[in-house]
Amino acid sequence: MKWASLVFPALVCLVLVSGCGDTKTDKKDGKELSVTPPKSVTVEQGKKAEFEVSVSRTKFNDEVTLKFDLPKDSGLSIEGGATQKVEKEKDKKTFTLVAAKDATVTDGVEGSVTATSGDLKPNPSKFKVVVKKGDTTSD
Repeated sequence: MKWASLVFPALVCLVLVSGCGDTKTDKKDGKELSVTPPKSVTVEQGKKAEFEVSVSRTKFNDEVTLKFDLPKDSGLSIEGGATQKVEKEKDKKTFTLVAAKDATVTDGVEGSVTATSGDLKPNPSKFKVVVKKGDTTSD
């Protein structure tokens, strides 16, 4: 049944977002922590875009801290701050990517998210951020 705990989050990710991103896993003392961001997130300058990050825990159920890293000076941020928590017994959380009106337009820059819980810390999981030109006719 161990495989079921990994298959279900993967299926949820495939259904709810435009593909799963780079899953990273750490294992220690029989415990396991995995984090999976979306494959990509697209946002328009001056707008917001919601996306989901999944976590999978094996043999523990503590909260997980997620820390996002976005390119500096890109005009991109995560609403609520770069460091947030996924509560105990939750296997996913929705976040909001915010693009400033002057965010750098790009076909794709790399963002990452790192999960930690206790002494478990998988390597950063990468995802693509696409920023499209916003409407310049309104304030």
